Amino acid sequence: MYVDPALAGVFVDAKGTGRLTTREREVLRLAADGLSSEKIGERLFLSPQTVRGHVGNAMGKLQAHTRTQAVATALRERLIAYLRRRVEPRAALRRAALPVAKFLGLAD
Repeated sequence: MYVDPALAGVFVDAKGTGRLTTREREVLRLAADGLSSEKIGERLFLSPQTVRGHVGNAMGKLQAHTRTQAVATALRERLIAYLRRRVEPRAALRRAALPVAKFLGLAD
């Protein structure tokens, strides 16, 4: 079936989200958090090789040469959202204080 390039835009989602599958967006979302393929696989119950496959497919669709470029492009085009995790101040303080407490012999 031939589609005139002038009309092709009518068939494409305005944001371009039709380019990436839901799973590809999930994988890129977690990659944006800095997770490795192994950690992403653990979270999504996939093998690291499958995760790499999803990243590779997304890279091809986004015309990206690297994983980082794919994440940046997906963020820029709002195909994925950047969700900054909030760290509880007390939890951060406990994590920072534990090595000091261990050094002083106050914790195991």
